[in-house]
Amino acid sequence: MKFIEIAKRRHSTRKYTDYTLTEEDKKSISHLLRSLSSLDKKITLNWVISEDIKKASAFIYSAVKQVPDELVCYGFQGEEIVIGLTRMGFDTCWQASTADGYPARILLGKASGEKAFSEMFVKKGRRPLDSFVQGKENLTPVLKEVLEPAILAPSALNKQPWKFEIRPDERLLISVDNPKGADLKYVELGIVLYHALAAARDNDPLSSVRKVTEQAYELVLGRSQGRA
Repeated sequence: MKFIEIAKRRHSTRKYTDYTLTEEDKKSISHLLRSLSSLDKKITLNWVISEDIKKASAFIYSAVKQVPDELVCYGFQGEEIVIGLTRMGFDTCWQASTADGYPARILLGKASGEKAFSEMFVKKGRRPLDSFVQGKENLTPVLKEVLEPAILAPSALNKQPWKFEIRPDERLLISVDNPKGADLKYVELGIVLYHALAAARDNDPLSSVRKVTEQAYELVLGRSQGRA
């Protein structure tokens, strides 16, 4: 299945049934947590699943240092978990956390079909692609296929705080607005980076991302690597 299809299927669920995870569920989720890709090989996150929650079947989190690089990695791997759970048929939601040690957790379970009260305060709809992009004259069909699922990434209250600058040679600079002091925005940068890279690797498996600044990363398509 193309990444754009699974990205469209994923949505934030805030109200769940009383579904209890089976042993097979737990085994599949544990395998997912052990097989995550790495945005930065120097950073190791130890993801844990807990059923100590009433509003969903379980939640997933990892201890993480409150520094930009680790928070970006947290968002990147966390969204890989979300997409993996979506493929398994679970409904999910990123939820900001006030617990010490982690800025957000991932709820999972089976959607009840009812809307939660909090959903009334979530911004409806998504901004069009053009509103995020600088350097539109450099947009190619391949990059459009990257950007379309990228803007489907989840963010707090659906504010979509990221920007995309299309550079020559199909290089894409991805950044967030004013993240200083806002841990969740670094997490959201990691989330959108995962969407962009997963979409790029659908057609070009050698595509990669590299850090430019604390709040900006560059996506380089495999076919563009090595160009000046």
